[in-house]
Amino acid sequence: VWDRFKPLWGNEGMESLALSKDGGILTILEGSDGSAYRTFTYQGGISWADGPRLQTDGRFHATDADFGPDGRLYVLERRLTIFRGIKSRISVYDQTAAGFSAPETVMESGYGTYGDLEGLDVWMNASGQMIATVIADNNFAAGEPTLIAEFALSP
Repeated sequence: VWDRFKPLWGNEGMESLALSKDGGILTILEGSDGSAYRTFTYQGGISWADGPRLQTDGRFHATDADFGPDGRLYVLERRLTIFRGIKSRISVYDQTAAGFSAPETVMESGYGTYGDLEGLDVWMNASGQMIATVIADNNFAAGEPTLIAEFALSP
């Protein structure tokens, strides 16, 4: 079913599924147009509709997203350069009447620090601290680690 979208976006298609508190499902396209990511909202069956655009600076690609316990949308992003490798960041968006706010960066790694982070879960621990748990696989590369990392997010 998803191959029907490949002619529209090539290999930079739908990259994540985020479930909101009200049960809505949002997906984000991996690439941006340089200023915003396109999103789609699930309408039931095989139907998706254009969703709100998410502002971005165009330097990163989306790899996953999650609505945190605080109702905010957290987006895991990566930037790949041939000579320096991969760096990652987590941007957070507040929901607004018009869609979503401008992003706030809550974590940005250096190049090569964590590998290719592709999975994100945002949760609250027993002390009330918001935590972002991320995962990277090794992309079948012997020198690249598979890892899980956690970041405490500021309130």
